[in-house]
Amino acid sequence: MPEYRPSLRGGGGLGELRWESSKKQHRLIGFFRGDAFIAVLGCTHKQQIYKPPDSLETAKRRKQEIDRGEVIPVEYDF
Repeated sequence: MPEYRPSLRGGGGLGELRWESSKKQHRLIGFFRGDAFIAVLGCTHKQQIYKPPDSLETAKRRKQEIDRGEVIPVEYDF
């Protein structure tokens, strides 16, 4: 699987960055706006189950808040 999956089933335009650490699958859920990735939630994933269980719903809600201008993302430079 690639490190980035561009669309999540029922994700409302969300994608995920994926990596493994300490034998756990980690996910950073977010979306691209221009050339920036806006991360809205971090979680773990195993056999199609996200932990916490409501991760996708929370991520969708946070993206909608950003899209409506209720929340302004903060830029982070690596």
